[in-house]
Amino acid sequence: MRSRAWCFAATLLILSPLAAQYRTALPGYRYEFPRDHFNHPDYQTEWWYYTGNLKSADGHRYGFELTFFRQAVRRDAAMATVWDLRDLYLAHLALSDLDGGKFYHTERVNRAGPDIAAVSESLGRVWNGNWRTQWEGSNQRLVAIDARFQLNLTLRPEKPPVIHGENGVSQKADGPGRASHYISLTRLATFG
Repeated sequence: MRSRAWCFAATLLILSPLAAQYRTALPGYRYEFPRDHFNHPDYQTEWWYYTGNLKSADGHRYGFELTFFRQAVRRDAAMATVWDLRDLYLAHLALSDLDGGKFYHTERVNRAGPDIAAVSESLGRVWNGNWRTQWEGSNQRLVAIDARFQLNLTLRPEKPPVIHGENGVSQKADGPGRASHYISLTRLATFG
């Protein structure tokens, strides 16, 4: 336990100078879709979070989660190359077999790189290895493959995006900038 605390503290010390390089969530941000469904490299942390409840044709119930995270590591334009360690991408995948009483989960972490992990508005996708969300017009296709299970779902929004918080800022702690710009698609018809 002590070594975990030390590693966490060391990581915070290393990353804390990076925070000054990035924008913080403040009032006045103008949301624009589809742009805001994708990457915001001027912010340090982003996530794309999918959860849902499913029912098979025979009535079997499932729950799922597929989450992608982008964590900026370094922004040094003088040293930028395609293999420069600028962003880390983490992802979580879980499936709950509610009627069978089983839970499956896995995770991964990759550096940004060609066909490894990234976010691209021009390609309309977020990916980490063979896990991805692909925008096809207003629909999203989730594909995530693990040795034990896989997701292959199409999500169709039935409502416009919800912008959380006051004036688009979801406050996390006291003080300016201790917040996030947070949007949700709260009603997605799901097929697959």
